[in-house]
Amino acid sequence: MGFDPWDVADEMGRILRRKWGAADSRETIAGKVREHWQRLASETWPRKCEGIRQAFAKKGCDTVPALDRIEGGGQGNPTRYRLKWVSVQQENGASHQDHEVRDAAPEDDRRADPAPASIAQVEYICEDVEDASWLARAFAAGFRLFGWRRRVLQVLFIGGLLIVALSIMLVALTMVGKRSLADSAYAAIGAGVFAYGFWSTLGHLLMLHSWRIALAPWWMQSLDDDRLIEWRCPPRFADKSIKAVRYTATCPLCGGRVIARSGGLRHAWALMGRCEEAPAAHVFTFDHVLREGRLRQ
Repeated sequence: MGFDPWDVADEMGRILRRKWGAADSRETIAGKVREHWQRLASETWPRKCEGIRQAFAKKGCDTVPALDRIEGGGQGNPTRYRLKWVSVQQENGASHQDHEVRDAAPEDDRRADPAPASIAQVEYICEDVEDASWLARAFAAGFRLFGWRRRVLQVLFIGGLLIVALSIMLVALTMVGKRSLADSAYAAIGAGVFAYGFWSTLGHLLMLHSWRIALAPWWMQSLDDDRLIEWRCPPRFADKSIKAVRYTATCPLCGGRVIARSGGLRHAWALMGRCEEAPAAHVFTFDHVLREGRLRQ
């Protein structure tokens, strides 16, 4: 049947190890729970539900949890809150999310070329980006590519390209003119700085249309450099967007956490899964569509 607001308040107090709304009236507690529920349903759950679905699908479950609220009415009939179980198809039907790729592939095809041992494989789970900076919050929630958002992104790209092009033109004009070697060197260094600044700030976003996923630029990154940006578009997703994500898995060799990140100098244009416990030895490929990886030999 679910939990009424006062049950929720009591459980929150137990988890937090302090009274949660104890001094408030019953009506105030009900309003406080309603406010937090709305925030959970509109902000937190949309970021977490993708990883939750994938975790249940990984265990072979046909159902996944979903938020549900039973509206009350009248005295003595409060609103109740609960988690309900829904089918994977029902949960994903409106947004085309991530199970269709796995479900569409026959079981025999997915296992036609097995690894020498199952220990050599990992399954990645997409996690939302937490503690994002104010610049990265729009991408952490999913930057939808329509309307004014698309125009803003186009202006940034075009403006950056124009600045780099003007810098290169200034270098060329400086070299054509009868300037000293030092002036030409300063101009070349300045153009290089502009080009590097543009690439480190927006270059990774330019790669998305071709690569579909790339390492997030520095202004989105965490201290662990584990944030990625993913180009999402139909038919796998409901609409076009750029989303900041993290992909993690459990290392089958040592039980540590595998994080998808830059492949480094050895795999300069690839993303690889590296175990936090043995990042040099426990290295896995990374497929963001199938959410799978194999141990690199």
